[in-house]
Amino acid sequence: MPNYVPAEHQVENTQQAVGSGNDPSLEEIIARLIASLDISLYATMKPAFKSFLESFAKWLKNKVNREQGINFTIPDIEFTRRGVREALITLGKTDSSRGLKFCEEFRIFSISLDCGTHGSRHGLFSCVCNPGKTDRHQFFDTTISTNWTYEDYHTWFDSLKVNKKHVAGVVGDGLPAQVKGLCHWRPEGALFPGLQTVYIRCLNHVLNNAIVHARKQCPLLNELMIEFTRLSLSLRITI
Repeated sequence: MPNYVPAEHQVENTQQAVGSGNDPSLEEIIARLIASLDISLYATMKPAFKSFLESFAKWLKNKVNREQGINFTIPDIEFTRRGVREALITLGKTDSSRGLKFCEEFRIFSISLDCGTHGSRHGLFSCVCNPGKTDRHQFFDTTISTNWTYEDYHTWFDSLKVNKKHVAGVVGDGLPAQVKGLCHWRPEGALFPGLQTVYIRCLNHVLNNAIVHARKQCPLLNELMIEFTRLSLSLRITI
């Protein structure tokens, strides 16, 4: 079920004050902007975003000075990734009660599922939960077996019933590990009759595997990727 939130809920949520109350920090304002416009934290860290804020502040200053005759100094626009992230967490906690009530009312639930193989062992990893509940989630530990049977799958899917609804299908990324982990014993690609298994090729996984293969074949590329990784870690620490 899509996590649809009515417009009135969205507006009301973004009007909630967080952190310092009536005088929010710049990080808190950016956090509200992220939540209301559904943009990423990464996007707000780009130089273009800061440039936009500076341009908007100058426009606002000129407008107030022109219409009200009030002149003021624009403070330095400085904010950090850590500060915005903490403001987002605080905003989430502030609105959590309303969000949980909404999820409970509309009986929204989510299923997290992953599969994989390790040698001849096939693993099934899953978790089912209703975001509107604070307890009684249906958590499932990692299940690994060398021979999944019809009865094993039937028992597992029977336990996935949530709000009298049944799992009708499973979507995988289509890579060999995913296929073998889900239905290695059924070449037609279905766990058992009545349940559809759809595979959608994950481009991210495909590219990742291609890069891994290329690094194994080219020592120079491997060294370059190592340096990129070190640089990325350094930037994460300093930002």
